[in-house]
Amino acid sequence: VGSSQIATDEPELIDWELALDVVSGDHDLLREIIDAFRESVPELMTELRTAMQSTAMSDWNRAAHTLKGSLRAIGAEVPAQTAWDLELMSKNGDISRASESLVVLERQLASLEQSLVAYLAKPR
Repeated sequence: VGSSQIATDEPELIDWELALDVVSGDHDLLREIIDAFRESVPELMTELRTAMQSTAMSDWNRAAHTLKGSLRAIGAEVPAQTAWDLELMSKNGDISRASESLVVLERQLASLEQSLVAYLAKPR
């Protein structure tokens, strides 16, 4: 991150300062958390999609909540907010915007993956 960033219309998906604050500046620990996050996301997204398709609200809520927490643990507040929106939809039984929000979340996660891979590729 820094001056080499290209300006885009989309907000930064990761607040790297926040992510490092969470781990008290320990880059190695942040790398471990990122690795665990990257391993867990495919399963969480499968659980979320399955629950949304079957409208199993408690499963939907749990998957969205878990994903939100995982995103916040790495400083990814923008997609965490989208996961929070999906969690609220499950709590309120409001599924009218769920498909649209899921598409947004999937797009955010794809972009996030690129940022995480770039961070992990940086020499220590």
